[in-house]
Amino acid sequence: MSTHQHNPLQSLIQYGLTERQAKVYMVCLEFGVASIQQISKRLQVARSSCEATLGQLQAKGFISVHKNKTVRKYSPEDPKHVLKSAEQKVKALSSSLPDLTGIFLKNRTIPSVRMYEGKNGLWSVLEEILSEAKILYGFGSADALFDTIGETFPEFRRQRIQKKILIKIILKDSVKARQRQEAGPSELRDVRIIKDTGNFASLMFMWNSKIASFSLGDEIVAVIIESKEIAEGQMAMFNFTWNGLPAHRATNV
Repeated sequence: MSTHQHNPLQSLIQYGLTERQAKVYMVCLEFGVASIQQISKRLQVARSSCEATLGQLQAKGFISVHKNKTVRKYSPEDPKHVLKSAEQKVKALSSSLPDLTGIFLKNRTIPSVRMYEGKNGLWSVLEEILSEAKILYGFGSADALFDTIGETFPEFRRQRIQKKILIKIILKDSVKARQRQEAGPSELRDVRIIKDTGNFASLMFMWNSKIASFSLGDEIVAVIIESKEIAEGQMAMFNFTWNGLPAHRATNV
């Protein structure tokens, strides 16, 4: 039967010491009390490098230094004392954890996610947009939208225009998408068409710090994500795509 043997050097490195620091500390343990010359000679490293490492170990609480006449001597701290000191530091940090976490989260908002199902759920999201948005950004399929809620979406458009909410939207190329583009200026809508996007039945709206994503397939599902950071990332991608698409030129004069 084999027994597991601990490697002291690796344990010290896992604790947070560099390999050189760990080796110097272990040599100090072997000597008990030693000079820089003895330690550097044992490790075969330059005196200046050894002195710098000893200074680092002293700062970490692994060794103490004292003068014996004119020679500086280095003594290792008892490993038990080092461990106890580390435990006290962890305990001190743990006691302040609630305050530190509060400071960390002060200017950070944890993203909230809400899900809605069915046409009623989708309309609840549209009502939220109408009550909050000043300008709306979108990306998706006009066909999927009208095939799913074509009978009620005109009411959303009517209220959006009444509230003077401008929408900038990128639509998958289709007859309906080009109709929306042509009617755009009169309905406070700026449409740009994207081609070769494959088959998808979804729509995404962005406003303020919110993103509403609609799945408009066999099952209607709407998800709202509220996060400043995520919204900013999505808007960056939207703007990049938007700026790469041609603006609409009206055919009617």
